[in-house]
Amino acid sequence: MKIRKVEAKDRAVFLELADQFWHTPAVHQPIERSHHEKTFDLLMEGTPFAVAHLIEYQGKVVGYGLLAFTYSNEAGGNVVWLEELFVRPEFQGMGLGRDYILFVHEEYGDWAARFRLEIESRNKGAAKLYERHGYRKMPYLELYRDGKNTSQPD
Repeated sequence: MKIRKVEAKDRAVFLELADQFWHTPAVHQPIERSHHEKTFDLLMEGTPFAVAHLIEYQGKVVGYGLLAFTYSNEAGGNVVWLEELFVRPEFQGMGLGRDYILFVHEEYGDWAARFRLEIESRNKGAAKLYERHGYRKMPYLELYRDGKNTSQPD
């Protein structure tokens, strides 16, 4: 397995994988393709707020991970959000998701005070995977409000 940062040449495969991920039961509902395109463009511009990696296995791109970075007073430092982790169905169960999580912990462990992620409550397999790597449930009710710079309705 190989993990590498997404590059400009990876636009088509990144958009394909993101679209596949957002059409799985792992998410609440699909998002517009324009969101994936905007994310890719920001990644290529070098945004300090996110990074994406491709997961390769036997020379094939089989998945991706998208991380976002923020600061938390509660955590007392920097936070790495595991925004998206997707492995193509035919490659699931081979430890690739686990290896990506371990990579993220190793790569950002000295910088991050906390690692966070969200999962759909019905995604029991993902919950077990993350719990095996030290993630715990938080007793929060999450709320959100879209801002003016979005194409989603309020």
